[in-house]
Amino acid sequence: MTTPNQCQFQNCDQTIRKGHFLCGEHYRQLKDRAINNCPSCRIYKPIRFDVCYNCYWQPTTAQRPARPDAARRGDRELTADQKANEFFVYILNLDGGEYYVGQTR
Repeated sequence: MTTPNQCQFQNCDQTIRKGHFLCGEHYRQLKDRAINNCPSCRIYKPIRFDVCYNCYWQPTTAQRPARPDAARRGDRELTADQKANEFFVYILNLDGGEYYVGQTR
């Protein structure tokens, strides 16, 4: 949820001037067509994702969309992964507003 003086890009805490909706960096990304609106909540997100992270992790009655950033490992499975009891998922917020999602055992 953003406030009237906060950039409307997901998780951006930049204060913006009255009458604006994005900070300078995210406005440039919008002009370059690197970001767009989430169809569910209308906040701005990277264009490569179908929905923003908030809507992805808190889906409504509709079924959750396929994970937009799923790792492509093909059919290979590491032997150590078969024996692991727990996996940890992490999300890194990268410079430029992109995210990296990974897992480790």
